[in-house]
Amino acid sequence: MMTELTEQMRAVMQPTHEMMGDISSRLATLERKVESMDGEWKRQVAEVQFILKGVATSAELVALTKWVVLLEEHMRDVRAVLQLADD
Repeated sequence: MMTELTEQMRAVMQPTHEMMGDISSRLATLERKVESMDGEWKRQVAEVQFILKGVATSAELVALTKWVVLLEEHMRDVRAVLQLADD
């Protein structure tokens, strides 16, 4: 009687055990895919950040270039005034 009950329990539990093993395997695969995607996203975010830093640097260069142009114009005006003073 006890052996028969054990066999019946095993027959009931076996499909559940197999299903849980399958779910566990699929979850492990999903975790690896998520880790891989996470790594790829981090790489892409770092790449975009690098590009944005370059854009910011370019914007700073434009501002500095404009400032240099203004300084050159100012120095030209100063030279012109100094030349008039010499005359």
